[in-house]
Amino acid sequence: MTFGTAALKSPHLIEEVANAFSSDRVMVALDVRKGKVAIDGWRETTGLEAREAAKKAEEMGAGSLLFTNIDIEGLMKGIETKIIVEFVSSVSVPVVISGGVSSVEDVMRIKEAGASGVVVGSALYKGKIDWNRCLSLAV
Repeated sequence: MTFGTAALKSPHLIEEVANAFSSDRVMVALDVRKGKVAIDGWRETTGLEAREAAKKAEEMGAGSLLFTNIDIEGLMKGIETKIIVEFVSSVSVPVVISGGVSSVEDVMRIKEAGASGVVVGSALYKGKIDWNRCLSLAV
């Protein structure tokens, strides 16, 4: 199960689901704007730092995280490697990265940053990225 806003507004749900079904089945999605977590469909930016939210999610029982950099989501102008490295290194659970992916090189840099996965959206369906090359990186 993936929790977004609910993870921040009702954190007890994360613990309950993790206890009932295993942390491996719980992912917390953090949408991040200028380093802070955004909620409610990106309409509200909280004062909570992304890395702090990630640590809290892990402590509550999240077995993985989805980090979306909404500052660059859908723009296909590349990723912000430093932010990814900082986020991934702040937790011990697997992290999937989303936002700004526009090339196979971006996918490689995400992998090198220690992320366990990547969401490739606009670049894939607009034909800007070679899917087969991306798959070859998964090995």
